[in-house]
Amino acid sequence: MSQLRTLITKISIIALLDAITSQIYIGYDLNGFRISMSVIILPVYYYFNPTLNPIITSFGIGLFGLLFRGIIGIGVFGSFMAAAAADFPIFVFDMSYGFIYYFIVYLAKEKTLSRWILAICIADFASNLFELVVRIGPLVGEKIRLVDTLITVAFIRTALATALVFVLKYYNIILMKDEKYERYKSMYTVLSDLKSEIYFMQNNMEYIEQVMGEAYTLYEQLAEDSDPRSRHLSLKIAKDVHEIKKNYSKVIEGIDKIGVTQNPYGAFKVRELLEIVVKFFKNESVNAKIELNMVDLLNSDHVVSEHLLFVSVIRNLISNSIEAIRDSRKEGTISVILTEDFEHLILTVRDNGPGIKEKDVEAIFEAGYSTKFNPSTGDIYRGLGLTLVKDIVETTFNGRIMVKSKLGSGTEIVAVLDKLALEER
Repeated sequence: MSQLRTLITKISIIALLDAITSQIYIGYDLNGFRISMSVIILPVYYYFNPTLNPIITSFGIGLFGLLFRGIIGIGVFGSFMAAAAADFPIFVFDMSYGFIYYFIVYLAKEKTLSRWILAICIADFASNLFELVVRIGPLVGEKIRLVDTLITVAFIRTALATALVFVLKYYNIILMKDEKYERYKSMYTVLSDLKSEIYFMQNNMEYIEQVMGEAYTLYEQLAEDSDPRSRHLSLKIAKDVHEIKKNYSKVIEGIDKIGVTQNPYGAFKVRELLEIVVKFFKNESVNAKIELNMVDLLNSDHVVSEHLLFVSVIRNLISNSIEAIRDSRKEGTISVILTEDFEHLILTVRDNGPGIKEKDVEAIFEAGYSTKFNPSTGDIYRGLGLTLVKDIVETTFNGRIMVKSKLGSGTEIVAVLDKLALEER
C-alpha cells in the first residue's frame, strides 16, 4: 500500500510539473504544435527515479495534461471537451516518449548515462514526429523540412536536460558532503569528550591506588586491641576502593576497544582541528550573540598526534568563554589566536566577558572549582574542564598555561605547547 502511495505521489509530482512547464513553449503555426520546456524536466525526473515505470508515468502525465489543458482552454475553445480534443496529440507525444524510454533505458540491465542521453534524444525526436504527424498529416513535400527542426530541438533539449542532471548531481554531492561533515563533526566532538574523560579517569587511577594503599596501611597499623569497628572500617574502605579501581579499569578497557585511546583517524593538522572546533561552536555563539573569530598567524601548519586531547583543550577554553559571556547577559567577542615561535605553538583564547576576580585567577585550574550554579536544580557544576586543560597542556604537550584577567575587562588564557610533544606518537 505504501509503495502504491509513493508511486502515485511521484507520478502526480511529475504530471503537475509537466503540465505547468508545458505552458512555456515555442509555438508554430502547425495546428497547435509547439516545443515546450516540459521535455527538459521529464527525462531528468526519470533519471533520478530509475524505478519509475515510464509507460505508467506517461499515461498519468498524459491524462493529467489533458485535464489541465482542457480546463485552462475552455475560454479559447468554448468547452472542456473541445480544448482536450485540440491537445490530444500531446497525449500521443507523452505515450510515445514513455514507450521509447521504457525499451531503451527502463528494461536495460545497465542504466548508464550515455544510454540515458541516447534514449531521451531519440524519444524527443520520435515523439515530436509522431505528434506532428497526428496534427498535420504525413511529412511530405515542403513539410519534410520540419524534420531538421525536430532533430535540432531534440539535440538542444537533450543537452539542456544533461546539463541539468550534472548540476543536480553536483548539488547533491555538495549536500552529501555537508551532511557527512555534520555527522563527522558530531562524532568527532563526542570522541573528544570521551577521550578527555578517559584521560581524567586514567589520571585518577593513581589517586585511587594511593587511597587504597593508605586505607590498608591504616588497617595494618591499628593495634589488635584497638576499636575493632575502626579496624574493620579501614579494611572495608580499602576493599571498596579496590572495587572502584576495578570498575574504572573495565570502563577504560571497554572504551579502549573502540580505539578512542589509540588516536583514531591518525594525525591531524592544527588548522583542520581549529576549524572543526570553531564550526562546532558557530551556532551556539550566534545564538548567544557572541562573535567568534579565528586568527591564524602560523608560519606553517603543524601535525598533532594526540588530536582528540588537543581538541578537548580548545573546546574547553572556548566553552568557558562562551558561558562567561552568556552569564553576563551581554553581547561579546571571542578570539581564538594561533601563533608560534621556534619551539612552541601558542594558543590564545581571548574574550571580553566579565573577567575573573584576582583572588580566583589561580584557583580556576583547581579540581572542583566552579562559579557555575544551576538555580533550578541547585547543582554546582563539577568544574573539571580547566583542570583537564592544565593537566593535558602540561603532561601531554609538555607546555604551560597562563591566565590574564581583570574583573569587568575580559579574560585571556594562553596555552604554550611544545611542537615536538604535539607531533610525538
